[in-house]
Amino acid sequence: MPVITTMENEDGTTSEVMTTSNEDAPGYVKRVTTDIMGGKGADIYAMDELPYHKYAASGSLTDLRYFMEADPEFDSANFITNIFEGTKFRGGQFMLPTTFQFSLMLFDREKAGEKASAKFRAKNEFTYWEMTDAVKQRFAADESGAKIMDFMSVDDLTGIMFNSLLRLNFTDYVNMADNTVNFTDGTFTGFLTKYKEQMGNNYFKSKLTEGEGNTIGGYQNPNNLIGYYFKEMPSYKVKDIFMNEAMTAVGKPDIYSYSVKPNDEILGIMLNDKGQGGFGFNTGFAMNSNSGNKKLAWEFLKFLLDEEMQLSTNIWDFPVNRTAYEHFVKLFITEMPNYVDGFTEIEDDKEARQMALTEFTRHMEEIVPKLQYAIIYDDTVHDMISSEAFAFFDGEKTAEEAAQELQNKVGMYLNE
Repeated sequence: MPVITTMENEDGTTSEVMTTSNEDAPGYVKRVTTDIMGGKGADIYAMDELPYHKYAASGSLTDLRYFMEADPEFDSANFITNIFEGTKFRGGQFMLPTTFQFSLMLFDREKAGEKASAKFRAKNEFTYWEMTDAVKQRFAADESGAKIMDFMSVDDLTGIMFNSLLRLNFTDYVNMADNTVNFTDGTFTGFLTKYKEQMGNNYFKSKLTEGEGNTIGGYQNPNNLIGYYFKEMPSYKVKDIFMNEAMTAVGKPDIYSYSVKPNDEILGIMLNDKGQGGFGFNTGFAMNSNSGNKKLAWEFLKFLLDEEMQLSTNIWDFPVNRTAYEHFVKLFITEMPNYVDGFTEIEDDKEARQMALTEFTRHMEEIVPKLQYAIIYDDTVHDMISSEAFAFFDGEKTAEEAAQELQNKVGMYLNE
């Protein structure tokens, strides 16, 4: 069930914050929508599971720019503002993320070859198509059974890869800000056609069969089955590759993570087709426009953005508060318990930890400013797109037919 936390303020009034768990998501969304559209509801909402663009478009959320600009105690310079900017809707700041996350891409230098490896080392941002174009000739001649991309999943990677690219480029096809769609100008059909071609060339690993491969903690480990040209590392795991490199440098076994292989190198972030880096967030909050306690609600939002609060409630995602972020980067590498059982001794190696911290900090200084938009999309629209796309992949429709169907269906859904 959704949880409503009621807090008593100094003046005797109360403020309410509503949160939920992933299991409660459908009921939570329904309840919030009913309350907020009816002019009721909590003062502040955790927006992790909510379609905040819909609430913002309906006028149900408060534009927080007024508070941010009018409050002399609030200084935007104290925060990683590109994360705030990346969540704006129609120019308004209707939600404030308190943390952020991203994915770091790795490449296998042996599989990629010297020419592609040199290209990948020269910069730290590529689109998916730039990555695969750089290795397509070597991949075509590769008889090892290696695949293009590993998302560290035992699910069908064909679908995971498509969904990942769709999320990155969602705004090419759907503009939530003005309720318009764009599936028929050739961009979407081009995407479908190129992706189907890669499917035909065996770029992706299908779902693993039962009992295939080794396990870690009871889960199958696809990294032990076949090689990959590229890997996606969620930000909460990027510690692994820096620790592996540092342990090797100090002459110790690079056993920090099964997911990182000896030939893996950091490529950087994968951009969308507009050249933008995307980020996600697990915690973000919005103020109900119907709130009768807006001043107090704003004070609570500031409390959530405070350095101490950001460090005390978060162990995996990166804080938006700059001071908290700087502390967290150090803690992330040097002091947090290792979540892979059996390798806690690595945490005691101060020399390796310091080397890893230096390299990690350098990479983060380059990557974080390039995270320019929040990867947010509508689940219903996403399901519509996936359904039509796979009808094309399975030969049931042409790319043009799928695109036209989406132009009609998604357009109608957005304007209901």
